Amino acid sequence: MSLTVMREFRENEPLRRAFDALAQPVLGSSLMEWHRQGYWTDHFRPYLLVRDGVPLACAVAYLQNLCWDGRVHRCVQIGTVLTDPAARGEGFARQLIGEILQDWETAEFIFLLSGPDTAGLFESLGFALRPEFCWRADTVVPVRSETIPLDLQLPRDRELLWAHTLEGNPFAALTLHRSYELLLLWLMRDPALQPVFLPRSDTVAVLRAQPGGLCCLDLLGGRGTLMQALSQLGQDGAIPLGFAPRETSGCTCRPKEDGSRLLVLPGGCEPPFAASRLCLPVLAHS
Repeated sequence: MSLTVMREFRENEPLRRAFDALAQPVLGSSLMEWHRQGYWTDHFRPYLLVRDGVPLACAVAYLQNLCWDGRVHRCVQIGTVLTDPAARGEGFARQLIGEILQDWETAEFIFLLSGPDTAGLFESLGFALRPEFCWRADTVVPVRSETIPLDLQLPRDRELLWAHTLEGNPFAALTLHRSYELLLLWLMRDPALQPVFLPRSDTVAVLRAQPGGLCCLDLLGGRGTLMQALSQLGQDGAIPLGFAPRETSGCTCRPKEDGSRLLVLPGGCEPPFAASRLCLPVLAHS
């Protein structure tokens, strides 16, 4: 019985559907509509391990551009790592991750997020644990302002979102750069997310309703200050953030407590997580 690692199967419908079926427990939804609309681009590089035509394991190299210190860095996040329950314990996930590391060894840095139960596997492959923090704006005072929900079924709203992703988050210390396709993947797989346009500051906010109020996962484009943008959301008091703010006045942070682990492959461009209280943008978690 032979094992084969499949790559570059975006236009191969049988393999694409096999990957989609295997990955759905991690992704939470099908990728077929996202692919149909043309958003499965070269930023999304899936791997599929097949034995005699049967898919056994999958993983994805998410090619991301992260901006910090005024520079854009070419990065790879490894995600959607999954082995079919009937094939676990044979090292298939380790084999796929090894293929990704070999293919993308020239990336400036490679990272992944893991639960505590799998962190040991990744550390054995050379990844190192890095601290992460959660940020919150504590002193938001709401102002009367228009908030326009975006309907991504409408071309004009998709174009507005696309234009703002080109600007990234001007209020963040660490931000995704030109991440439109991966942002749409998030929005299509998580119906709890809502992008809204704030015309007063020319900003798109990506929000999630949660117990106690809104969480602002990202702010795209715009002018003014972080607090001026957040004040337009109509929520008084504290607003959790999905990114580390550039200006921290009025904000607090604490170590993450959700059990997840950020692991970085040492070497190349070392990101500033170890020496600062930065966090990866939540919408960079794939």
